[in-house]
Amino acid sequence: MRCMSWAAIGVLAALLPLGCDRARPPHEYSVIVGTVESLTTANGDLTVRFTRETGTQADAPIVHCQVTRDSEVYIDDRFSALDEIRVGDAIEVVGYRDANPRIDPFVVTFAYVDRTLPAPPEPPIPLTPARPAALPGGP
Repeated sequence: MRCMSWAAIGVLAALLPLGCDRARPPHEYSVIVGTVESLTTANGDLTVRFTRETGTQADAPIVHCQVTRDSEVYIDDRFSALDEIRVGDAIEVVGYRDANPRIDPFVVTFAYVDRTLPAPPEPPIPLTPARPAALPGGP
């Protein structure tokens, strides 16, 4: 019995290093600024024609993105659903490319759409003739 326990400990000691795996380095995040070209809300596919990318060099003028259930979407500083994004919207996405080469799309962590409308025009000021001010102690 004692021999079995030492054998079991020896096997565990031999296999322990095989089970440990190095932690992957964190993904390098980048920002893509562009216009929404297409959107499929059912599976979170988003295609962006970019105008600027910071953090890494972009490979193509169109970037295929994947919006996950953990992604945050904001429209005009309001937390929104993915289906509120429209084709043609100006968009900024923050995300990363997965280290797994089989995962092609840019994984979106944060998306921001700015649909701020211009301020309404100033209302016209009515030009009415001024009345003379009443003097104190007057009639």
